[in-house]
Amino acid sequence: IGEGSFGKVYKARRIEGSRQFYSAIKIITISADSAEMGEVGMDRRDENSVRTYLKGIADDCIGEIEMMDCLKGNSNIVAVE
Repeated sequence: IGEGSFGKVYKARRIEGSRQFYSAIKIITISADSAEMGEVGMDRRDENSVRTYLKGIADDCIGEIEMMDCLKGNSNIVAVE
């Protein structure tokens, strides 16, 4: 469906009998490859600053999941499973 700096979103389909259900699956990847790290401006930082930066990304993702869980059931809000 789409992709960003650290991941891709895929469309998944599940079939149960005659019914079909669709979901989006977000896969987050963090590469240690220096070329990929250079693409996001992380190639010249020390290991500790890279670790801190990546922890921030992980914390942001966890916060997004927690927010989506709190809003589950509201119209126009994507449900997280």
